[in-house]
Amino acid sequence: ALSRTDRYRPACDRLTTQISGVGRLTAMTFLGEIFRPQDFPTAEALAAHIGLTPCEYSSGKRHRYGHITHWGPPHLRKILVEAAWAWIRKDPQARKRYQSIRAGTKGKIAIIGMARRLAIIMWAMTVKEQDYQYRWAA
Repeated sequence: ALSRTDRYRPACDRLTTQISGVGRLTAMTFLGEIFRPQDFPTAEALAAHIGLTPCEYSSGKRHRYGHITHWGPPHLRKILVEAAWAWIRKDPQARKRYQSIRAGTKGKIAIIGMARRLAIIMWAMTVKEQDYQYRWAA
């Protein structure tokens, strides 16, 4: 019912109709948890807020990245990962990107990267009111 209100309907409809694998539950969880996506100045700030950014261990010229930060709402991360699995199953461009990431790393790390990419796409579609473009997945 909340997805049909004037506040959420335009963004929810845009996300569910244009991104394969994103349903009303995913769209409304994203919109409800982020609440005001325009408050995030960049997509990277959003990814950090959700907890889909890797920890960094740096010293001098050496940079190492570890596990994701797990900062933010855990159920949003879970829903984004589930939506990312559906997205790569249904969208050939997303599948191609997932396979290229997976070639260099483990499958679980690759799907987290795709969930982060999906959150960034959803942010851009919500804040900038842009239509989904396949080039974002590639």
